[in-house]
Amino acid sequence: MSTHQRSFPVTSSLLSTGALAALVERVYDVGTPTACVYWSRGPNDVYIVEAGARRYVLRVSRSGHRTRGEIRYELDLVKYLDRQGIPVATPIEKRDRRLVHSLKAPEGVRHLVLFHYVTGAEEFHDLEDFVLFGHTVARAHNAMDDFSSPYSRPGHDLGDMVEETAEHLRSLLRHRQADECYISKLVELLRNRKSEFLAERLDVGVCHGDVHAGNCGIDDGIATMFDFDECGSSWRAYDLATFRWSAIGQDDAIWHAFLRGYRSSRPLVKADLCAVPVLVVLRQLWYMAEIAKNADLLGGRYVSDAFLDTNLRFLRRWIKKEKCLS
Repeated sequence: MSTHQRSFPVTSSLLSTGALAALVERVYDVGTPTACVYWSRGPNDVYIVEAGARRYVLRVSRSGHRTRGEIRYELDLVKYLDRQGIPVATPIEKRDRRLVHSLKAPEGVRHLVLFHYVTGAEEFHDLEDFVLFGHTVARAHNAMDDFSSPYSRPGHDLGDMVEETAEHLRSLLRHRQADECYISKLVELLRNRKSEFLAERLDVGVCHGDVHAGNCGIDDGIATMFDFDECGSSWRAYDLATFRWSAIGQDDAIWHAFLRGYRSSRPLVKADLCAVPVLVVLRQLWYMAEIAKNADLLGGRYVSDAFLDTNLRFLRRWIKKEKCLS
C-alpha cells in the first residue's frame, strides 16, 4: 500500500490535550498550562485548562457547527452583557487581541474560544438559588433589548425549528409507524400555534437559548450564566420554557421560584406564560432531533428504541398534564 495514500475521512477528531495546552500557552497570555483535561464531547468539545492559579474553559467547536461570524455574534453578546453588569463567563483575548482561533483538523476547520471558568456550576442548594437565577435571566433579557452586532446568528423561529426537528425525527421513527404519526400530528399543531403566537404579540428579542441550571454557576450570592452557544432571537418565552423543560420531574416549587425571580426584574404577561407549555413540547422535540442529528458523534445507542420510548413517554405525559396542543 502506498505511504502517500490520502487519510481516511474523519467525522470529528479528538484534539490532543498536550497540543492544546501548548497552543494556549503560545496564543494566549495566561501563563504556562499545568493541566488540560478533556471534559465533554458534543457539537462543542470542552476542555478544562489550568494555568497558574486560574482555571479556564477551552471550547472547540465541531467543524461546520458554527461559522466564525456566528461565534463572533455570540461573543459580542457576552461582552455586551458583561458591560451591562450581567454576570456571564467572558471570553479571553488572544495575544493578537482576537477572540476566535481557528485551526485545521482532519475533518475541516474548527474554531476555539477560551473562556473564564465559572465556579459553582449546577450547585443550586435551595429555592433562593433558583429565584436568583430567574432574576439574572430577566436582567439579561432587559439588557438584550438594546443589543446589536454587525454579525448575524440564526434565531429560534418556531416554524424553522418545527420543520428541522420533523425532518430529523422522521428518520428515527421509520420503523415505528404509530409514533411517526403521533409526531406528525404534533408538528402540524405546532405549525398552527406559530400564527397564534404572532397574533398574541409575544415578547420577542435576543435569548440565551439554553437556559437551565447546567449553564449557570451559583457562587457567593451571584448567578453567572455561561454557554451562549444557542443564543439568537426568539420569543422570550422560549428561554422560560427551556428552564421549565429542564426542571420537569423535580419539585414544581423550583419552577415557581424561578418565575418569582424573573418577575422581580421583568414583567411577564399572561400570553407569554401561557405559551410556555407549548414551547416545552418544541424544546423536547428539538432535543430529540439534536440527538438524532449528532448520532454519528454521540453513538448509535443514544438513538435506540429505549431512548425513543423514554422521550416519547415524556412528551405524552407533559401534553396530557398541561392539556396543551389539543
